[in-house]
This record gives sequence, structure tokens and C-alpha cells, in this order.
Amino acid sequence: MDGSTQPSPAVGISFSASPAKLAVAFLVALALVSIPVFSTVLPPLADYPNHLARMYLLAMDGASGVLNAFYAVTWHPLPNLAMDLLVPPLSKIMPLALAGQFFLVAVFALTTAGALCLNRVLFGSWSFWPLLSFLLLYNRIFLWGFVNYLFGAGLAIGGLALWIGLRPRPWLRIPLSVAICLAVFFSHIAAFGVYAAAVAGAELATALPALRRGEFGRVLRQILHAAPQFVAPIAIFVLSWQPAAGGTLDYSGYWRKILWLFTIFNNYNLAIDAVSFVVFIGGLAYLVATRQLRIAREIGWALVLLVLCYLALPFEGLTGSGLDNRLPVIMFVLAISGSLPVLRWRAAASLLAGIAVVLFLGRLALVERAWLAADAVYTSDLSILDRVAPDSRLAVAYPHGGPPFIAIPETHLPNLAIIRRNAFVQSLFAFAAQQPIALVPPYDGVAAAATPNALWDVLVDHANLDRSKVLAALDRFDAVIFVNRSPGTSVDLACLSPVARSGTVELWTINRGAGGKGSCGG
Repeated sequence: MDGSTQPSPAVGISFSASPAKLAVAFLVALALVSIPVFSTVLPPLADYPNHLARMYLLAMDGASGVLNAFYAVTWHPLPNLAMDLLVPPLSKIMPLALAGQFFLVAVFALTTAGALCLNRVLFGSWSFWPLLSFLLLYNRIFLWGFVNYLFGAGLAIGGLALWIGLRPRPWLRIPLSVAICLAVFFSHIAAFGVYAAAVAGAELATALPALRRGEFGRVLRQILHAAPQFVAPIAIFVLSWQPAAGGTLDYSGYWRKILWLFTIFNNYNLAIDAVSFVVFIGGLAYLVATRQLRIAREIGWALVLLVLCYLALPFEGLTGSGLDNRLPVIMFVLAISGSLPVLRWRAAASLLAGIAVVLFLGRLALVERAWLAADAVYTSDLSILDRVAPDSRLAVAYPHGGPPFIAIPETHLPNLAIIRRNAFVQSLFAFAAQQPIALVPPYDGVAAAATPNALWDVLVDHANLDRSKVLAALDRFDAVIFVNRSPGTSVDLACLSPVARSGTVELWTINRGAGGKGSCGG
């Protein structure tokens, strides 16, 4: 890092660390945050069962004749492939569930190691301070299961550290940045956007003073060094990526962007989450107000650009949701990794470290408690799935919308019947622009006609809209499973017979008529 961006030496008490002590602290913290991941039969991340079922299909890659009749692997250059490229090969040497758990731990490791390295590059020495990023790992985006994005964002943070640190060596910086940028792009398109904004901010930090001094040649060199890494991803995006069909841009509740900042801590206990957030933000604000927190110019400008992106992005666009919600956690990780406290009193440093440790261990204990509670529910739910006949066709029905977050998400749990029962499940994510999995005709049409929401409308809410079309599609299935159905709702269709129930998950079989055909649409 050249002298034009290196902060002046700090005077006061900092959190400097030797590489050995920092490595031990990092490994201990990583082991602790990994405990919930390995202590459950299924991590309670909303989209995770859907992802795990897709990993199974990719790992099988045509080896199952039954599943081949339902699904096809369709590899093409998609900016959403982090888990898809890594977990299926891992599943060849270990159980798929374990491979998925290691991927989740890799998300944690990339984010926090990237924060440590970026801080080292910006301030010239190792520090315990970026370990604060461990506080942010069990954020709402992670609990929603947006793991490809978080993996790519972790790569982006490490990539930014290399980009800044290798500034004096362009002969190495340019080819490495090309490789890293492609890796971030294929991990997730939103992570690529984060990386692009962060690199642009880092370059603005030196380009703007150069422009004021009239050093246009230096600015041109910066552009020529930075541009090559973005050429291939943009070309792939324009030429190969398939735009998603359907969906709208949703800017409703724009004021909630302020509340979404809370997602970095909001998970299982609102009161504790709120106190944690206030302590965290209040502590950072105090350090800034008292000039005891140094912020690197590169990160300052990167945060400005990311905040502007956050304000400009909708909540939902096409088939993607939570577009703007993905940014706060990375913004805060960058704020931590791009800053360094220089405290006036040793007691203040001890107090700050103590508060951080208490927050970390206390919140981690809450996560473990919640995940163990989910483990008991999932164990019961999976026993229901195991009642599904092997090689059969399972329809899933669940209501529209629902709460934005629940502690024990079950909506996508039925997709595990693909793994456990070799079954067709119509709710599997198979969007051409997002996943390398496609439904095989005629099951693509069946899934389109009998969506989980449409089945719920007809079977639970007894709606008449498209009733005959939905019931005719239901005849192509062997069973239907209801998710999030309260005991007070009724399913009185004569073609269905109840099999088993666990909480809000209920399995019914479809009675077969003459010739083995279903009798729902007759």
C-alpha cells in the first residue's frame, strides 16, 4: 500500500496483535460459531433444504433413472453457483449433509478472514479489532439461506484486500484480480456488485486527490488497471445470462430501509437483538465522535457507494427478493475491517473487548438454543417425509406470503424428499436464470399449474379460481404435503386421505382411480 493512502501511525492504545495470537483467536472464534452448524440434523436456514436438494441432483448428475424423468442438470454460466460448484464434488468424499455444513462454515471463514486481511492491508499491522465481524455472522440474510451471496461477498472482501495491497505490483495485481472477480461473479451476481462498488470506492480515494492536482495520467492508469477484471464477467452477463421471467420491481415500504439495518443482529430474541444493536452502533458512534476510530479513506468511499446502491435498489426484482437487504451486513463488515480504534485509556480497551466477548458468547448461546429447538422439530418433520413412497411424486402446498422470518422455517423442507425418497417435488427452485436445474416435460407444466400457492388456494382456502386446472395437475401426483397449516383449517377433498401430521406439516395421499389415475380432477 503506498504512502498516499496509508493512515498516519496511531498514537494511543490499539488492538494490535501478533500473527500467532491472532490466528489462535480466529480459529477459536471460528470453531465456536461453527457449533450450531454441526449440532443440528438440518441448519434452520429458510432456503437451505431447497439448496441441499439441488446439490443432490447435481451430485447424481443423471445417475438416477427415476429422477432423470423429473429433473435435468443444465450447466450454463450463471452468476449464482458458489454452492453448486463446491458442494457436489465434496459430497463424493463425504456425506452430502456434511459437505453442506462445511460450505456454511466456509462462508463464515471467508467473511471474517477477509475482514482481518483487509484491515491488515489498510493499517499495516494485524489487529484483534476485525474479529468483531464474528458478531455479524448469524444475520438475517444468512438465516434466510442466501448463502451463495454471502460466500461471494466473503470472497469480495478478501479480493478487495488483495486489490489494495498489491497496488505497487500491477504485474501481479491485474491477473489475480481478474481471477478473483470471476470467482465472485460466479458465486453470486449481487456479490459481484458489492466487489465492483468496493473497488470503485477504493480507487476514488486516490483518484479524486489526483484529479485535483491535475494528475490525469495517474487516474488513467488507475482506470486501465481496474477495468480488465470486469470485462469477462460483464461479457458473460450480457451474452450468456438468461434474464428471469416474471416478477416486478418492488419499492414498497421504502422507509423500512432504515429498519433493515437492524438485520445484522435481528434473529431470535427481539429484546436482546435490539440491545445488541444499540450497544454495537452506539459504541461505533462514540468512537467516531470522540475521534478514537480511524477510518481508511478507501473504505469510506466504498461505503458511500454501497449506501447509494442500498438506497437505489428495490426490495424485490424479477425472481429475486431481498435485493437491498443483502447490503447492510457487508457494509458493516467493511466498516469494521476498514477502521481501527485508537483508545486513550487502557481501561476503555479492556471494557470494549469485554463487551464484545459477552455479546459474542451470549448471542451465540441464543443461536445454539434456537437451532437445537429447530432440530427437534425437523427430526419429527423428516419422519413425515419418510412416509412418502419411494420414487413417487410429491406436491407441496403452502400459503402466500407469511411472516418475513420465523425461527423454525419449514416451507422448503419437503424438497428433502428428493434426497430421502427419490421423489419429484414441484417446489424445487429451478429458474433458468438462477439454478443449473430444469424440470423435464411434462413435469415443468405440471409444476407451473400446481404451484404451492395455487394448491393452497384450492385445497385449503377453497378458492374457485383455476380450480379445475389445479386439480387436474394434482392428479399427476401421488401425495401432497401441507406446510404451515394450522389445525383449524380444513381439507375436505374426497380424493385425499390423511397419512401423518407433525406440527404444521401434514402428509396426505392422493387416492388412485381406475387405471391408477388420480381422482382429484375427475
